[in-house]
Amino acid sequence: MIYKKISDELNISEEQIEAICTSMHKTTEEERHMNCRMCGFNRCEQMVAAIFLGIRKKEECVQYSQLKILPKNLNMDMMAKLLSLFAMCNKTIIDLKKNKKIYEESIEILIKREKKWRVLFFQTQHTSTNAEMEINELLDRLRILGKSIDNLEKTKRLIIVCVKNVLQK
Repeated sequence: MIYKKISDELNISEEQIEAICTSMHKTTEEERHMNCRMCGFNRCEQMVAAIFLGIRKKEECVQYSQLKILPKNLNMDMMAKLLSLFAMCNKTIIDLKKNKKIYEESIEILIKREKKWRVLFFQTQHTSTNAEMEINELLDRLRILGKSIDNLEKTKRLIIVCVKNVLQK
């Protein structure tokens, strides 16, 4: 069995795991255990589980992306650089999205706290400007993160265009 742990935990058959691995062009044991972490998981096994659960796509695997677009007679140096840049964009986007989620959760907590402070304000006549400043600061950071994610998504699309142009030559 290729990935015994996920097959036991998720009740996924060996045939289903094999089908996912094959669809990702992971035909050898070495390919199935590259564990490059570029997809955001620590192990290829976790990525296969995520694909099985429908929360990830095989296109998010760097190895799959490389094998899918690499013809035999390509300028390998240029393609390697483009794919490395693409992988870094993917990883950075994943990290930024995690940070964005943390900021969103922090804002929710502060807003709840702010509501409590406003109640206290009416009872004690004290202002709660610290919470408003924290919320505004987090909202500013959230906007910047959103713009950074958008810019990285645009960079990814540009890299794909570059890859297509290299493939056409």
